[in-house]
Amino acid sequence: MGQSCELDVLRSWQAIESFMNSQIALPDAHYQVLSLDGGDSDVVTITPDANNSCLATMTANHPGTAIVQVTYDAMTFVQGMGGKDFSAIWPEFTGVFVVSVGADGSSIQTNTFIDRPTVNITKDEQKYLDAEHDILFYVGTQGASYSFTPQEGCTVTVARSTVTDKMTFNGFTSQGVSVDENGQVTVTGLTTGRHILRIEKDGMAAYQVITARGVSYDLIDADGKVLPQDAELVPGQAVKVQFHDLVSPQEKISGVYNFNFSLLYLDAQGNKYQTNPGTPFGQYDFSGKTVIPFCTSTSSGIGQSGELLAELADDGTWLDGQRFSRSSSEADIASWVNGLNL
Repeated sequence: MGQSCELDVLRSWQAIESFMNSQIALPDAHYQVLSLDGGDSDVVTITPDANNSCLATMTANHPGTAIVQVTYDAMTFVQGMGGKDFSAIWPEFTGVFVVSVGADGSSIQTNTFIDRPTVNITKDEQKYLDAEHDILFYVGTQGASYSFTPQEGCTVTVARSTVTDKMTFNGFTSQGVSVDENGQVTVTGLTTGRHILRIEKDGMAAYQVITARGVSYDLIDADGKVLPQDAELVPGQAVKVQFHDLVSPQEKISGVYNFNFSLLYLDAQGNKYQTNPGTPFGQYDFSGKTVIPFCTSTSSGIGQSGELLAELADDGTWLDGQRFSRSSSEADIASWVNGLNL
């Protein structure tokens, strides 16, 4: 009791002035400490810094366990690169973590792993599910499910969140939690939001936060038309699967763009299907777009810049580019644009 630690809140998409200085604007952050049944708790106290609420001190008050939720407000950053308006955190992505005072369940072997078929696993830490980056996507209305095999003698319950304009919890339950003859635990009904697994053994408990998100998809034929949901496909027919509501689990940090990611699907026979992981630019999606590169230069021409960018992007329709010298007039540029017949 009385011990404290520092909390640092990072907005998922950081607001910067430019690539050159990368000065960051921070939103106002808020902290709520909850009991395990979703009510208020005083197990810990969180005190934001007077000048920067994204920096706070968490102090232990008495033994117990609490759920901490973290949110941040919308903000206007006039010098913001790419725009001045930045939204508040989406309710389903409310930051969630569990803190225990006077009890340490870290010795429990939770084995809350997740498959990483494209990663060369070199240490055990890489096997564990990450609350922020390992999003469980699902289609339909039943939610995602998660299976794992904790050490023998563990009991598992789950606190499922409810997401409206905010995220709430209402206690832990064993409903929707099953165990097979091999000790594998399956938790179902994980809808869009954050959920908390509690793994108990010998009077101690460990916790794992899980993120789930519902998505939908359209089937698009060779002519670019969206097929009806009940469309019957015939052998040999090629369609494109267009997902909606997918989000990148790794977002933009300062001046560095988000990493690329791809969808990987294993069918019942174990065959692997993987989408194009995207472009080195990460943030940009050129699919279905017409791209016309242009530049200004006092010396060299545009060269192969357009072709090289098209090769790197690996998507979209790329037209021939144009270089303008420093003597180019507004009329020159207007003439070129009008000649594109867009």
